[in-house]
Amino acid sequence: MDATSPYVVGEIIPWHFEPGIVVGSFFASLIGSVLTVELLHRKRLGKNWMSRLQLLLCAISMGLIAIWCMHFIGNRSVILGDGSDMLQMTYSPGWTVLSCVLPVIGLTVAFYIAELRVKNVILRRFLDVLTGVFAGLSIVGMHYCGNLGTYNYTLIYPPRFIIASCIIAIGDCIIALNLFFYFKEKWINVFWKRLACALILAVAVCGMHYTASVGCTYQLKTIAPSNLNRNTAVIVAGALCALAAFICLAIIFLTSMRHKQLADKAQQVNLACAYFDEDGNVLVTNEGVLPAQKIAKRFNLQRFDDEFNTAHPVFHWLWKVSNDWDSVSDLIPRMRSHLKRLDPYSRQNSRPQTSASTGSSFDEESYNDQTLLFREGFCVASADLADRMHIKLEQLGSLFDRVTGTGVMPTPAEAKKMSRSDVNSIASSSVLEKGQVLFFTKVLTKDDADRFVAAGYRFAPPARVEAMMARTMQIPIQFVASHIKSLQEYSAEINTPAVVKQGTYITCFAALGRLSKHFDVLVSKANQSQLPDMQLTPQHLNAAQINFLKQYDGWTAGKMVNDLKQKRSREQHVQPEVRGFILLLINSMSSLAHQISEEWFNDLIFNSKPVVSQYGQSSVSGPAMVFGLTKLLDIHQGMVNQPERLTFVPLDFFRVRTAFFPGCSERTKFRSQVHTEFGPILTKASQIEADEKAAMPKSSKRGFMRKMSRGSKGDEESIVKEDSSSERGLVEVEGDSQYDPSIAPPAVNNKQLWGGILATTDTVVVQTVKDSTTVEMKNLAPRVIATAVPESRDEGRTYADALYEQAKLRGVTRPTERTHSVY
Repeated sequence: MDATSPYVVGEIIPWHFEPGIVVGSFFASLIGSVLTVELLHRKRLGKNWMSRLQLLLCAISMGLIAIWCMHFIGNRSVILGDGSDMLQMTYSPGWTVLSCVLPVIGLTVAFYIAELRVKNVILRRFLDVLTGVFAGLSIVGMHYCGNLGTYNYTLIYPPRFIIASCIIAIGDCIIALNLFFYFKEKWINVFWKRLACALILAVAVCGMHYTASVGCTYQLKTIAPSNLNRNTAVIVAGALCALAAFICLAIIFLTSMRHKQLADKAQQVNLACAYFDEDGNVLVTNEGVLPAQKIAKRFNLQRFDDEFNTAHPVFHWLWKVSNDWDSVSDLIPRMRSHLKRLDPYSRQNSRPQTSASTGSSFDEESYNDQTLLFREGFCVASADLADRMHIKLEQLGSLFDRVTGTGVMPTPAEAKKMSRSDVNSIASSSVLEKGQVLFFTKVLTKDDADRFVAAGYRFAPPARVEAMMARTMQIPIQFVASHIKSLQEYSAEINTPAVVKQGTYITCFAALGRLSKHFDVLVSKANQSQLPDMQLTPQHLNAAQINFLKQYDGWTAGKMVNDLKQKRSREQHVQPEVRGFILLLINSMSSLAHQISEEWFNDLIFNSKPVVSQYGQSSVSGPAMVFGLTKLLDIHQGMVNQPERLTFVPLDFFRVRTAFFPGCSERTKFRSQVHTEFGPILTKASQIEADEKAAMPKSSKRGFMRKMSRGSKGDEESIVKEDSSSERGLVEVEGDSQYDPSIAPPAVNNKQLWGGILATTDTVVVQTVKDSTTVEMKNLAPRVIATAVPESRDEGRTYADALYEQAKLRGVTRPTERTHSVY
């Protein structure tokens, strides 16, 4: 017995709780639980080192802060005897360290089990329960292991309290973790629900601790010489809780910044990947959004009535490039340098100007061709997106044949001031689009899907992530649902091998005029590169059959079918060689009528002059014979009772798709055009940069190179830092930069800076398509002295051009009165 202590060794010491410290211990556990839940919510899936590190951090957060810190702060609330320091609990360092490591190991196993991918429902539920069991045992194990390290007391526990504490810990952990992983699996991204899970975990830890403590008896083993060990553990626990609270606040701050960043992205032009697995699930990031990369701040329109959509020549260029990356793959590094050099905020433009660099920020070609920087930005963004996805550029998939407007929804503050009808009308207006997004899409094989999961991506049913996508893209959720469905259908379509089109076809070519001075053509929704058609015969028609059709030139389809049926009923008056042909005609035209719209089909005009051309998108297809049923509708007509399976697409884009497919001759021509256009500009830009570096003083050059070597990548979703737009006025010219003849284009200063031109002949052919409905992209960048080569009038023309010419000759037709169907 110590002379100053009223108690003797071996005596049971009375005790009581300090309520304030009890409350503090609960908040310590709650802070650790909140941090754990937030880290788990943001954790990537997969088996890479980053995923494993995140798993360990989650276990440390829960085991070290929510359990260990709570335990020692909670034990500090136990006041023994008269409260004198020598009677309070002190701890052995060895057991204290072991009690710190034990829950981390147990929780690592628990979280690992929770993330195992199992499709069997029963096994999945068993693993969920096992996760809660391991987590609960980690709490129990830490508590009793920590108390074993009590230096000056022997702690005695009644069995019923041990059992009760185990039930509380394991039961609450099963409930909390199962709720959390259910929310995560269902993509229920609501903070208060995660907070509820953290609250249940904190109750599990505190409930187990104080249940065990209530039944505990403290038998004095020795008088502690000092309270140093006791206070050390509490100080460490308090510091760790403060650190956890700071991290939680940082997560909240970064989350709000991320939401603002995603909202800002909805006001820009972006590139996104919409990949689907074999079960129809969509690939998303941990945030539940599609992987995306910024192309530019905006696409500046050159005219008031202009609009960047699938009818725009720039989109046609992007679509060709995305289907033939070999045309630009060797130019992308120089495109990246070119964009950085023109960025006024880049490090390259932040150095002092020298005499050699005067005027270098002015690039005449880039400013003359207002789309050049945007096209460069698309190529660089695609390469960056492929790098982020850990795939090759050629594996990005197919560019979706629609442009999606974003940023149309008002902010929550603005929406509160509007009626529901006003919000809906704003959301459905393309005029108010503040941003746009282009999609790459494809269906992944099982191996590819597994690789993306291992890289940290996730697959989710589209319905589960529609709300998050709608919120980040700032578009109505019903638009997201229909758009994802269209992306799925398109990805399935592009995986379908192209049908070999040979023989003779009857094809519907119906074009509708638009306010934007272009025509839209009627196509199948399932395959928008194909007109509605029906094969007549697997071979070309003979002379007798062609002559027979000449009598129907200019007839409407309804009148033609009626006449054919009359001839069929009077076969004896018909030449024998065309009797079977008449039946083929009736059957083919009837099938085509049901494919589009019977009442509308009757107004189509038959053209007896066949179009013999490559038909379809298969390189093995030979020339097919196509007879057109054509119709031009003015802007006020539209299509009556348009079937769900048909839609209108821009005629100019349809022409591009019919002429540009794997194995076609247009690819070689396009590659030559790309290198002819970009080669001189990028080579000149590289030489200007090299000249600037050579003209810089040595000390300045070394400092500049050091800065460049330390330069960060910047935002992983940006091409250039902030002002990376593609148009005039988006790249600022600093200082008094004037035009310098020394940096004139190659054709002016006679320097051979053609690096990278791809050509198949010694002559550059410049072809101009004289068509009032086609808006060509102005190419002012390369000043090429070219020799014109005589070429046939039909070179480069497709069956779509020929059918359009036939439709124009017939003029705009108007629907006639019909009293009955001819079928």
